[in-house]
Amino acid sequence: MTSGRIDSLALHNNEADFSGSARLDDGSLVQFRTGVVDGGDGNSDTFNISLNNGYSAGGTLTSGDIRIY
Repeated sequence: MTSGRIDSLALHNNEADFSGSARLDDGSLVQFRTGVVDGGDGNSDTFNISLNNGYSAGGTLTSGDIRIY
């Protein structure tokens, strides 16, 4: 991703959902939707992302810590 813009953000306790648009390395413009959950201990934080071009990914972080507050 070379640039991006968040158009909406919603926070619900320990969860955040946001969406927007981004330009990929190949120059194409995509819309994205992302959700994250702060599991509280840094070991059970999860994420998911989907693009309007069909790409999607998600899972539990293997390192790092999502913090929503």
